[in-house]
Amino acid sequence: LDDTNFATCSAFCAGFPSSFLWFERFKAILAGAVDSKRPMDNMELSLDVPMEDEIGINVLSAGRSPYMPLAFMNVEPLFRPFFSF
Repeated sequence: LDDTNFATCSAFCAGFPSSFLWFERFKAILAGAVDSKRPMDNMELSLDVPMEDEIGINVLSAGRSPYMPLAFMNVEPLFRPFFSF
């Protein structure tokens, strides 16, 4: 796979979508707060792994994203009015 032709959103960019360029200088400090493995499936986790850009949209939209009901399944009915078309 030729990585120079593709780009992905990193976990760092998705976690700090409005300020990842400014926080880039603190990335090494923030990396210590992240576990090396994801708890649910033991996969690698760091601030540099590819991440779904929808996570960043969720942060920027104050929770009006389709990912919110997935994150808080016990209160999923509360999110239905936001997603009825």
